[in-house]
Amino acid sequence: MENFYKLSAVEIKEKISKGEIKSEDVVKEIFERIEKIDENIGSFVHLRKEKALEEARRVDEKVKNGEKLGALAGIPVTIKDGLGTYLPQYTLKGRFDKGETPRTPSYKDTKKEVRIVSAKAGANTQDVEKSYDDNELSEWGNDGALSTAWITYKLERVAEINDICLKLRGWRRNSYPLEVYAGKTLIWKGNTDKSLGYIHLETIPVRTDEITISLKGSATESDAFGEIVEVAATVTNKMELQDNKQKGKRYLKIIEVEFLENVK
Repeated sequence: MENFYKLSAVEIKEKISKGEIKSEDVVKEIFERIEKIDENIGSFVHLRKEKALEEARRVDEKVKNGEKLGALAGIPVTIKDGLGTYLPQYTLKGRFDKGETPRTPSYKDTKKEVRIVSAKAGANTQDVEKSYDDNELSEWGNDGALSTAWITYKLERVAEINDICLKLRGWRRNSYPLEVYAGKTLIWKGNTDKSLGYIHLETIPVRTDEITISLKGSATESDAFGEIVEVAATVTNKMELQDNKQKGKRYLKIIEVEFLENVK
């Protein structure tokens, strides 16, 4: 046994690149060590020995042919809880010629939120704040009648709103026919996109401190994303899928809403 496991990743990479050792031999030794001591430790849930050896042989073939290797080519790594335990900076060379990290932000804000101070709605007025409480597990919704499928928001000040960020119940399956008014002026009309979360409505810019969102008919339903499962939590999935019980009714349910204006 060569005790390759005692070498650093940099040393293994250099020796493999120079042809002094073979990646296949390194991988074989690592698995021999795992088989010898892991029975008492239980560090590994799954091993892919044959696949790893096959990949190692391909690396050795590249070295033989004089081909350039990738940064981690030939180096055995373990994965813990879905993350690699190897840190790339162990083998990446420094680049001091790039200069210091800029002290200024690497991005520029183009929009800012205008805060909602109150709201009124066609039904369930006690829940209106749940549509702008920054909690994605709460919502406001009407009672299933088209006449009550509206909500009016009062903003903290008059602003030129040109973007509305929305998360609606059944975001992945439902498309809602909506109209949006600034005061009495129609600033957006159409069917919302299905999404994996938030959508943006680019509105006609009008200065206002009052915006109304209203439903104009029944939502259309179909899964636009192939029944994929949200990774956030089962609670979120239940909220998104519960609308199957409300087919045929005219529900408007808003989980979160934000009103945005351009930064000047």
